[in-house]
Amino acid sequence: MKASILLFTVALFMLAALFITQQSCYRKFYKVADTPGNSDLASVVSNQPEKYFILRLGTSAFHMQNIVLDSDNKKITCTLDRISPDHLTYLIESKKQGIHYLPSKEGEVLNEVHIYALQDNQLQYGSSYVLDFNKISKIEILEKDKGRTTTSTIISTAGIAVTVGLFLAAIVGSSSSTSGGGGSTQGQGSCPFISVYNGNEFVTQGELCAGSVYPQMARNDYLQLSMEPITEGKFQLKISNDQQEVQNTDLAELMVITHDKNVQMHVDQDGRLYSLSDPVTPVVATTSGRNILNEVVKQNDDLVYSYDDTSSGMHNNPVELSFNKSANAGKAKLIINVRNGFWMDLVFNKMSEGYGTYYPEFVKQQHAKSADQLKEWRNRQDIPLTVSVLTKNGWQKIQDIVSVGPLAYRDIVVPIDLQNILGDKIQVRLSAGFMFWELDYAAMDFSNDQQYSIEKLLPEKATDEKGNDVTRLLSAADEQYLVQAVPGTLTTVDYAYDKTLPANKTQTFVLHSKGYYEYVRDFKNKPDVAFLQQFKNPGALSNYSMNLYKQVVNGNFSSIAKK
Repeated sequence: MKASILLFTVALFMLAALFITQQSCYRKFYKVADTPGNSDLASVVSNQPEKYFILRLGTSAFHMQNIVLDSDNKKITCTLDRISPDHLTYLIESKKQGIHYLPSKEGEVLNEVHIYALQDNQLQYGSSYVLDFNKISKIEILEKDKGRTTTSTIISTAGIAVTVGLFLAAIVGSSSSTSGGGGSTQGQGSCPFISVYNGNEFVTQGELCAGSVYPQMARNDYLQLSMEPITEGKFQLKISNDQQEVQNTDLAELMVITHDKNVQMHVDQDGRLYSLSDPVTPVVATTSGRNILNEVVKQNDDLVYSYDDTSSGMHNNPVELSFNKSANAGKAKLIINVRNGFWMDLVFNKMSEGYGTYYPEFVKQQHAKSADQLKEWRNRQDIPLTVSVLTKNGWQKIQDIVSVGPLAYRDIVVPIDLQNILGDKIQVRLSAGFMFWELDYAAMDFSNDQQYSIEKLLPEKATDEKGNDVTRLLSAADEQYLVQAVPGTLTTVDYAYDKTLPANKTQTFVLHSKGYYEYVRDFKNKPDVAFLQQFKNPGALSNYSMNLYKQVVNGNFSSIAKK
C-alpha cells in the first residue's frame, strides 16, 4: 500500500537538523531545522507548507506533480509537467558555480525542492515517472537566512536510498505546487554589496554603481539605507566583494537628512532630495492591454511586474500608468520602487560567453572607447528604464534610469514638469528590455517640498579584512580607489554621529558613493562571431533575452548551460 506524501513528510523530517551551510564574509550560518520528537509529528504535518518539487536530470528539468511514495520508501511515483515561469529563478542561477543565490520572487523560490537524478532521455511532459532512490545524486532546498537566501545541499553517498527520505521531510508538504555579472559592452553584475546594521544584525541592502563596468563608466551613486547606530554615537556599514570582479570604490559619504516625521525623503539618481507627503497610486496600469494595477499599487507585497510580456513581440515592454492630476499642480514627483532582474545577468553572461577566448582582447577594446560610446550601446539595447510622459506634443522622454542591480529594490524619484500636460490625467510610460527590470510600486506626489537639513559624514575609520586602515581611500572622490580584487574582501566603515532628535523629527540615510568594477572571466570556448553579430542592432539584447526565455519555458534548459 502506498503512503501519501504528507506521511512521507513526517517520516523523513528528522535528518534536516544535521546540515548547515555557511555564507561568505560576515553572513550568519544557516540551520535547516530542529529535530522534532515523536510527540511533535502531528504538528509537523499540519504546519508543513506546500512545496514545489523540481526533478533535474542533466540539462532537463520537470515539475513533479501527484507525488506518491511507495511503502518501502524506495521509490517515488509522479507526473512530469512543465515548470512554471515563477519557479525558474534558482533553476537558472544554480547553473553557475561559486555564487550565492538571491531570489527575485521569494514566495515562490522558498517553496522549492530540487531533486537531482541520473539523466533519462526518454521523459515527456504529462507522463508518469518512477524515481528510484538509488538514482538520486543530490537534493537542494532553499530557506531564508535573515534577509538572505541560501541553499542547503546534501550530496548523497552510497547510503542515499536510506537517507533521502529523512531529508525530504524538512521540505515536503503536499504534492501540489544571486548573481554573477555578465562581461558585456555594458553589463550588470553585482558590484560592491552594502550591508548595514539595522538594530539587530547586518543586512545587505543594495549594491553600488551597477553597470559601471569600465573605468570610464565610473559614476556617482546614491543608495538609501535603513540603519541604526551599532553603538552610541557610531554608525557602521560594510562594503564587500562577493563576486568574480575587481571592485573599485572611490567614496563612501553618508548623507544624514533630518526632517519631519510626517514626510518621506527620497533621492533621485543624481542625488537631489525630495520630500513626499501624500503619494497617490495610479488609477490605471497596463502593458500590451493587460491590467497590472495590482502589481504596482503596493510595495513589498511579492507582486511585481517583471517586464516579461512575450505577446507583443516588442524589444521593449512599455508599462503605461495613469494618475489623477492634482488641481492647479505645476509639478509632480514620480516615485518608483524598482530593481534589475536576475534574468538580465544570465543574458549578459550568455552574451559574454560568445566572446570565448577572445574575451580579454574584447575588454581591451572596450577600455579604448569613450563613456559616450558605451552609453550609446547601452541605451540602444533598452538596458535603462526609460521614463516618458504624454504631453500635448506627444510622448516625451523625461529620464533614463541607470541600472541599480538585482540585489535589492530601490525607491527612485523622477521630477515631472506638468506645464505641457493637458487634461486631468498624467500618463507615464516606463519602458525597458525584456526581463531587464522589475517594477514593484509606482506613485505620484504633488506636495510642495518640505524643510529639511542635511549633514554629510565622511568615514571616521575604514578598515579592510586584513586590518589595514583604508579611511583615506573612501574620504574623497579623487580616483584613489579602495580596490577589492577578490571575492571575500570586506571593508568596515565607521561614522561618528549623535542621533539625538526632537520628538517630531526623524532621519533618512543615503550613501553617496562613486566607483566602477570589472569582471574576471576565463572562457575556454571558441568565439562565436555569428552569434555576436546580432548585438550590433538596436534592441537585439532584449530580443535575445525574450527568445532565450521562451526556450527555457519550453523545457530547453540546454540553451542556458555553460558552453
